[in-house]
Amino acid sequence: MEGQIGTIAPGAFADLLVLDGNPLEDINILAEPPRHVRMLVKAGRVVIDR
Repeated sequence: MEGQIGTIAPGAFADLLVLDGNPLEDINILAEPPRHVRMLVKAGRVVIDR
């Protein structure tokens, strides 16, 4: 799967979570995911886009 995983590029498979904050600075962001998730991409398809 070289070139299809481990990268963000056209044609690559992706699981990507975009949050409205930095969980390294505030772990509580992960305690309320529906509130903080801005985008979720699973297997290269957008599941949530806010």
